[in-house]
Amino acid sequence: MRELVSTIRFQLGAFLSDDLSLDEFTAWLVGASWNIDNVGDVGASQLAYAIELALAEHSSGLLTEDELRRDLRDLNQDADLNLTI
Repeated sequence: MRELVSTIRFQLGAFLSDDLSLDEFTAWLVGASWNIDNVGDVGASQLAYAIELALAEHSSGLLTEDELRRDLRDLNQDADLNLTI
């Protein structure tokens, strides 16, 4: 099931490199993470939920877009190191 983590990281990287807008990335993530708990990939679930939390903090005004990007870069690096989020 590492494919899902890789796909999430790929899409996250596309957003961080400005290949996807924030709206495009958010829409993709919502669809990709629907029923993610049923997939059986704990790492993918943890990564998706951590990203969703950062997006929620941004949409509620708790994070600026620069802070959001910083947090998402950190999450992506943690995923690269295969750390538990």
